[in-house]
Amino acid sequence: MGGGWAFQDNSTITATLTVTNGSLDANGTDITVANVSSSNANTRTIALGTGTWTLNGTDTVWTTATTTGLTLTESTSTIAITDTSSTSKTFAGGGKTYYNISITASGSGAVIFTGANTFNNFTINNPKTITFPASTTTTISGTFSCSGSSGNVITINSSSDGVAATLSKASGIVACNYLSLQDSAATGGATWRAGSNSTDVSGNTGWTFGTVAPPAPSGFNPATGSTIKTATPNITFTLDEDGDCKASTTNASYSAMSGTDCIGDGSSAGACSMASLGSNGSKTIYFACQDVDGNQDAADTTHSVTYTLSTSDSAAATMTLKGAGVFKGSGAVK
Repeated sequence: MGGGWAFQDNSTITATLTVTNGSLDANGTDITVANVSSSNANTRTIALGTGTWTLNGTDTVWTTATTTGLTLTESTSTIAITDTSSTSKTFAGGGKTYYNISITASGSGAVIFTGANTFNNFTINNPKTITFPASTTTTISGTFSCSGSSGNVITINSSSDGVAATLSKASGIVACNYLSLQDSAATGGATWRAGSNSTDVSGNTGWTFGTVAPPAPSGFNPATGSTIKTATPNITFTLDEDGDCKASTTNASYSAMSGTDCIGDGSSAGACSMASLGSNGSKTIYFACQDVDGNQDAADTTHSVTYTLSTSDSAAATMTLKGAGVFKGSGAVK
């Protein structure tokens, strides 16, 4: 393909789409294609657009391995690798920046990545085997989703046994489960949790295996120690990872706590509209939380805030009379 081309409608191509030179613009459409190839030294431009590129072929489903002369614009596109056969699929990204990528579950054929690529959201559906390039860093700027299930494990390994492939994410928490990990170096500043049902095969660094702490709430509003004027306060807070919380005046584990089921399920922002706290006085409210992988607070790991409830103004009213005159009448001044 050469010259300038722009898709006008959603399209399906049953063979390999090859960009030799010129420009190709997805133009906001969805494109289904077996394979995409643009690995040469010619001047060429590929604009991925805002739609989904579904790669349903096998072998090398995407190659921009030689990036000389290539301008690739990722926009907010999604690349979906969907083949579920026993044949491997290779994504040769050439060290370029892409937006979202999603890998369909099922099929014994591994999905193999080459190049020091950057992705926004990287989603692995289970079960699947993903092979990252040894001695090379794959960078994640958004989310990295890799939760398997019992009997449907996600395998993450390196292209060379004994030589680590690096995954880097600057911040946040990566919470996975049911993984088989080998030769994976997790780094960059984020917290990488393999989960309590994952297997540490060998050669891994930066991953935390086993049971992990449930989400921790902070930034309570009203702040702990405050005097509140309503017996039914709405309390907001922030979690250090996505999750869900309950609140009660009685301490208990997450599974046993009855009281208020806070809103914000599956996010890091929570809000609890409390039932009546009763009469004035000191009030302690307990929060029990769980993360998206089911790691829950026990009764001895919950968080709490303490308020002073004062629903009436006890300050004395004061009347000051100035100047001359006579106050007449009966009754009480309150």
